[in-house]
Amino acid sequence: MLKKRLIFVLLYDNGKFMQSRNFKLQTVGNMEWLKANYDYDSIAYAIDELVVLNVSKDNKNVADFCKCLREISKQYFMPIAAGGGIKSIEDAKKIFSAGADKIVLNTTYFNNTRLIKELIKVYGRQSIIASIDYNRNEDNSPVYIKSGQCRLAMSLEEAITHVEDIGAGELLLTSIYDDGTGEGYDYENLINVSKRVSTPVIANGGCGQFIQFVKVFQECKVSAAATSDLFNFMCDGLQEAREFVRNNEVKLAKWDVDYFKCKKG
Repeated sequence: MLKKRLIFVLLYDNGKFMQSRNFKLQTVGNMEWLKANYDYDSIAYAIDELVVLNVSKDNKNVADFCKCLREISKQYFMPIAAGGGIKSIEDAKKIFSAGADKIVLNTTYFNNTRLIKELIKVYGRQSIIASIDYNRNEDNSPVYIKSGQCRLAMSLEEAITHVEDIGAGELLLTSIYDDGTGEGYDYENLINVSKRVSTPVIANGGCGQFIQFVKVFQECKVSAAATSDLFNFMCDGLQEAREFVRNNEVKLAKWDVDYFKCKKG
């Protein structure tokens, strides 16, 4: 049986890191804040992968985002997936060159199928994560693009069929309604999706407690569970979450290392 993965998501907006609730953003701090509150060595052995998303709504400057990504990749020695604003092969090349192992694509899957196929041909399907944002609080759970600003005339089910027809290494499913609430994942949709797709699913949106990681793994059969909750999982939070999940009989990788304590202040 393949081991499950815990993923931490950083939301980037024009040089700042953000906290999100229902896709409404609030500034938390800059790179110096991140360094002060999240010790690099501790994180490296607490999670399996880091996802960095450019959620800037006005102007997704790929060059500036890559500067930030390059700084992060120098410190965090783990697989990194990154995306936001990728509109060409050249944009993808810059993201990979800045330290990403995978790219995350959202809007492009729905308005530039040709580019997706070119990216798959150049980098391989395993290097591409299809990100689908949807609102389960609306009829048929419609899908949104452009950082949640544009609603498509497409349901979650239709969007997943569309993405699988094109191809992707993984599906990152984010429930806008649950995002940032800390009340748990959208278990119902995740159960249904995981049953019908062959592509590995990453659950995102709503996690604020350790037990919610356990529940989503045990009930929904997802490949990975992600959180972007900067506060509940700061300092020793990610390390403690991993230990809790493993103690509840979820198969995660185990590293025999001494954890460094996170910096505080």
